[in-house]
Amino acid sequence: MAQALVMYLQQQKPLSQQLIIYCGVTHHMFNNPQPFSSSLKPTSIQVATGDANSNLTALAICTVKIISDNKHLTFKNCLYVPRLKYNLIRLLELFKEELTVNQKNDNFNLMSQGKEILRGTIINKLMISTYSVPTSLLTSSDKNPWHNRLGHPGPAVLKLLGIEVDKNNFLICKTSKSHK
Repeated sequence: MAQALVMYLQQQKPLSQQLIIYCGVTHHMFNNPQPFSSSLKPTSIQVATGDANSNLTALAICTVKIISDNKHLTFKNCLYVPRLKYNLIRLLELFKEELTVNQKNDNFNLMSQGKEILRGTIINKLMISTYSVPTSLLTSSDKNPWHNRLGHPGPAVLKLLGIEVDKNNFLICKTSKSHK
């Protein structure tokens, strides 16, 4: 698996918040519903990995929008896989006909059809670029504001995933925190 890594897009240090551009996946896969820009469509797709003991299931399909170096990127038909360690972006979906990688010292840029897609720095043979979620995708609610933190699925997402929610006691938060 490590040999197929091409680069990763880093937002912060936690592994769950990094995007890895990977040539060995069939779909874009995210472990956090935060960057999803459209409604999650429930599904149940088994995700095959190189580990026979791994049991990963995609629970939904969605479109994801992020910003990298002031460029808006949209990834369609992404799988929501909550137990996935990293967010994976399928390399072959980044370009239409050709991909050119330019390197100068410790800097790089990716070009497709004469347009720059991404740029960043090279550290330990990995190409690193930052990303963020467009602020237009962020929402707020006056109900349970303590629960609406980064990485916490709200009642609407939990309901869509078929998880019953007691609005006064978010057991899912306590359960998630006990496993991290």
